[in-house]
Amino acid sequence: MQNINERIAMIRKRKQLKQKEFCEIIGFPASSLSEIENGKRCPPVELVVSITSAFHEINSDWLLTGEGSMYKNEVKENSSSYQVKSIHDLEVLFDRVDMLEQQISELKKQA
Repeated sequence: MQNINERIAMIRKRKQLKQKEFCEIIGFPASSLSEIENGKRCPPVELVVSITSAFHEINSDWLLTGEGSMYKNEVKENSSSYQVKSIHDLEVLFDRVDMLEQQISELKKQA
């Protein structure tokens, strides 16, 4: 499964945008995006909010967790969905994703 850094890069590439163009659209520093896409830095909550605000068709659940489809219109009606209604909800979800990614990393080391 991809991590959130890879999913952010995937969105940009699907939109056929260079990092600078992508950042201009979402209002985020291009220098930071490069580090995030390369996995050198964790994406801040504000980046997720900026992406889903600029690209309304992106499924925030998929962006945060990797579950479901990339696009909202591809989400099945019967799929469970975490409703993000505030920055606090995103922070809670980010903490959950970080914890899961750490657990996966530790399991891979043990394998």
